[in-house]
Amino acid sequence: GVKVNNIEYSYGDGGGISTDHVPDGWTFYKRIIVCSDFEISKEEIKQIMIEMRKEGWTGNNYNLTKNNCNHFSEAFIKQLCGNSFIIPKWINRLAKWGNVFEDMTGKNVEDVFDGSASSFSGS
Repeated sequence: GVKVNNIEYSYGDGGGISTDHVPDGWTFYKRIIVCSDFEISKEEIKQIMIEMRKEGWTGNNYNLTKNNCNHFSEAFIKQLCGNSFIIPKWINRLAKWGNVFEDMTGKNVEDVFDGSASSFSGS
């Protein structure tokens, strides 16, 4: 997720974009990446969220390897800080490997892990 003015904006399967009030010191992140120090109003963020939903950031468009919470975070940060900001490559590395797996096997990663894909023996 992305935290702005003590509100965390996140994205997930089913719910799409969500927000939670997160006071300083109440959450533990693996790593905090500071994008920029800037002022933005709640109304400006609301407009960004409206536009992002129009662009397809809805729960039914969630995809583990192509359109996940990390992809959302990067897109949101670019809206806030400009297109020159790129999240570190390690953040979405697993999703990229999932894409490689899907290209090689023709099977969707999500289907494989939930058991709905057929076996790898060629069936």
